[in-house]
Amino acid sequence: MDSFVARRTVISHFLVIAIAVGTAVTAVGQATPDSSAFGDIVDVELINVEVWVTDAKDEPIHGLTAEDFEIREDGKPVAISHFAELRDTSPSRTQQPRPLAPSAPSAEQPPRTVDTGRHLVLYFDQLHLRQASRKQVVDDVRRFLDREQISADRILILSQERQLTTEAGFGSSRRQIDAALARISESTGGVNDLETRLAVTRLQQLWEQAQDVAQFSSPCSWFPPRAAPDVISYASEQRNRIVTTLNHLNTTTSFLAGVPGVKTLLFVSDSLEKTPGISLYTFVDGLCPGQRDISQLDLVGDLTTDFRRLTRNANANRITLYTLQASGLQGGFLTGPDQRSVELSATRRFDSTLRSSERDGLLLLAKETGGRAIINRNKFAGELDEIAREMGTYYSLAYTPTHGGDRGEHRIKVTVRQRPDLAKKIQVRHRQGYRDKSPDERMADRLESALYLGLMANPLAARLGAGTVRQSAKKFTLPLHVMVPADRVTFLPDSDPQTPSASLMLQVAASDDKNRNVVFEQKRFRFDRPSTANATALLDLAVDLELGSGMHVVAVALRDEATRETSYISTSLSVETPGVDGPG
Repeated sequence: MDSFVARRTVISHFLVIAIAVGTAVTAVGQATPDSSAFGDIVDVELINVEVWVTDAKDEPIHGLTAEDFEIREDGKPVAISHFAELRDTSPSRTQQPRPLAPSAPSAEQPPRTVDTGRHLVLYFDQLHLRQASRKQVVDDVRRFLDREQISADRILILSQERQLTTEAGFGSSRRQIDAALARISESTGGVNDLETRLAVTRLQQLWEQAQDVAQFSSPCSWFPPRAAPDVISYASEQRNRIVTTLNHLNTTTSFLAGVPGVKTLLFVSDSLEKTPGISLYTFVDGLCPGQRDISQLDLVGDLTTDFRRLTRNANANRITLYTLQASGLQGGFLTGPDQRSVELSATRRFDSTLRSSERDGLLLLAKETGGRAIINRNKFAGELDEIAREMGTYYSLAYTPTHGGDRGEHRIKVTVRQRPDLAKKIQVRHRQGYRDKSPDERMADRLESALYLGLMANPLAARLGAGTVRQSAKKFTLPLHVMVPADRVTFLPDSDPQTPSASLMLQVAASDDKNRNVVFEQKRFRFDRPSTANATALLDLAVDLELGSGMHVVAVALRDEATRETSYISTSLSVETPGVDGPG
């Protein structure tokens, strides 16, 4: 879990605990951690696929039925178990999918509903966003929101530099959203072209030196080995920024798992390269093509695998990524009057590679998750309207995979069977695949939703308490007690049929208010069923958390392994040393 800053409060606290060293909460019915569970339980989740079908003019095609679609997973056809066409443009209305016989779930497994309440995440990548670009796109976003196509309380606004910051959380008012957009527009952070211009200028100087030094031989025997360190240094810095952005996007796609229904994430940036530094490599190779020193140059590395890991996570959590290149159409990078004179072919190759590499990552994120990349635009109002329309107009398909939580990568291919009344050119867009998460991973995602967004559900009626806090050096050991009524969990016969027992999985995450560091703990517990006289007893699950002083947000996920029923709760607590004033 990565660092996360909440600039505006988005956590709905279950309770608030102020803790001082030496205070305690009495433990009831405490059990020891259990490393086993009841037999082999396989969770089989419906795989939901949102499909956009358009004609040659990019207009949606309506009226298709389930029989018009075919879904293949890993090349093999699968039966569509649920189907719905959604044309809803109202953020408050919900349509239900129509189950299909004979593949619909049985009475013991009722069909799931499709939540069409639309959630929009506006994500501003300040590490790769120029100030001029940012102001233009923020103005267009503000005008788009004025048309109220998306309800203000369904919008989450994030900005990201080295840390990820919530500017406006779900449930915000329009005034809070406007204030968040103003902060982003007025921000002085972001990227500029100076670093790239300095790197190119340095290479041009080296090339001029090579021509002077090697008057009686080829300058390419001198230039590439001296250019390599500059290319590597530049590529390393670019890679660090891109990896930071991908890590924060992964965090975002994880904690959005608890948000119901389909989520649309609009990623606003100026560039996101899959291969950092490739433009400088091309510049050097354009001057000295095929040279051994540059052809074997150890670039920092291609990040395609990291990009695909992100898209698989987004797809598993039903998040569609739309990417918007805020810089729009631009002229050549090396065509300004202040640029040095270099060979025209090298200049052209550099400009072409730079522009295409800046878009590569944006195109991949959108394609793999079923969204669209918005590039070569200097105004975005029409594109934003189109995104709003697509958020409520699509076909919802679902199927049951033959595997469950195998952690494998699976590809999805949806096709529309040709009909005489359909246009010859049909465009079908959907997420390209997903990683099938284990039950524990899905639980951890929902735990992050409780930690970062305060999204809670408590069917097990769990309660939180704290034991005696112990201090060592600058850390505190907090015994956290999660207490659940025995009559809320299921006890099943195990090795001893006369003594039924219950197995519970506990996950805990804590984030401190200072450094945004996250502590994560996971344990299994087993309890024997209480006697009839103690049927209403509380089962106590205790776990030690190593925390610093100050305010913390603690989230808890508790799962009954027999029924898979899970509670998610969160709280704020302050760990203080006696006699030292804590946070106000």
